[in-house]
Amino acid sequence: EAISNAKTTGSWQDSRRAEASTELQSIYEDRQQRLTDASTTVSAVIWFALAIGSLLSLGLPLLFGGPKIRAHIIIVSTLAATLAVLLYAIYQLQNPFAGGAAIGPDAFRSALGRLQ
Repeated sequence: EAISNAKTTGSWQDSRRAEASTELQSIYEDRQQRLTDASTTVSAVIWFALAIGSLLSLGLPLLFGGPKIRAHIIIVSTLAATLAVLLYAIYQLQNPFAGGAAIGPDAFRSALGRLQ
């Protein structure tokens, strides 16, 4: 509204006002896209693929027994723990604006403070 109500005295100012209006529209569209992206999460298909991949990764070493059962158990347990931590990290990061790994509004507030 402030851009459309700005008084101009020549064609150069008219072109600057039109460019500012175009840039503002672009900023608005980018913000809407970020809001849309923020509301989406990791799809069920990807979670299914991750779960099946994890199970297959754990099942394959179980097919190959070793001469030392204790070392084999330690290796498979370490693999299971690694997969569990990675799946938990994906779960926490699926929504970057909420949860344990939330991105705060500090950068936006800083930019807003510079513009005011």
